[in-house]
Amino acid sequence: MKPSRFDAFARFVASPRLSRRNLIAAAGGGMTAFGLAGAAAQPATPIASPPAGDEVTWLLLQRFASATLSPESDGASLRIEGLESSVLAFADHPARLVRSLPVAEAWSWVPD
Repeated sequence: MKPSRFDAFARFVASPRLSRRNLIAAAGGGMTAFGLAGAAAQPATPIASPPAGDEVTWLLLQRFASATLSPESDGASLRIEGLESSVLAFADHPARLVRSLPVAEAWSWVPD
C-alpha cells in the first residue's frame, strides 16, 4: 500500500463524522488492500543449482615465518622457512568442519 493512500485512509477513519456503516466499509477496504499487498509478495528463495553434493571443499591454512618467491625457467620457486608442524583445514557448507592436520598429510596431494 502506498504511504499516501494509507494516510488518506487514516484521515478517513479518524474523521469525527464517521458513521458505523462507513467505518465497516473502510475497514473492509483496508483489509482487502492489505490482503492484496501480501498476495503480491516475492516468491520463496529458489533452490540453488546445481544442488550441493556430498563432497566437502576444504580451505587450508599454513603458517610460516617467511617465504621467498623466485622466478625460474619453468615457472616459479617458493621457499618457505619456519614452517609450523600442522595445517588448519576449514570446510564450509554443508559440513562446517575444522581440523588440524600434520603437514605431510595436508600436502599429500602434491606430487614430489
